[in-house]
Amino acid sequence: MAADRFRRAGGVHKRGEAYLAGTVRASFAPEPLEPAMSTFTFNEFEASARAQGFDEVIERVWEPLTLLDTHTHPFAVKALVTRGEVWLGVGSESRHLRAGDTFELAHGVAHAERYGSEGATFWVARRHAVGAAIPEGASPPP
Repeated sequence: MAADRFRRAGGVHKRGEAYLAGTVRASFAPEPLEPAMSTFTFNEFEASARAQGFDEVIERVWEPLTLLDTHTHPFAVKALVTRGEVWLGVGSESRHLRAGDTFELAHGVAHAERYGSEGATFWVARRHAVGAAIPEGASPPP
């Protein structure tokens, strides 16, 4: 599969049926997340991510026109946009991502997010530092 600051609000964590992965890579090309978007299920995304060493896989749902100022995360991210659009800014570079696009962020990379008029949904795989995995059933950080 190839993939090349409005209202402030939080996203919703939802464990479930689909998966998105995510250091912003210039090519936005995912590592083996091969099935076509139309047939790629969350369970397949999750299995692929876990095989690549990610320890948490969730679905994120963002409200329309959400803006997140520059921030960092204590985990690496690999994500797949499944609905809507998001502008992801790292340094002076900004990427406009739509359904089917992927992105990656390394642990601690400062970035900003802006969501479109329809909001967005994406599947996210997170890789926490060794010994910092989220216990099953625990609420992950935003």
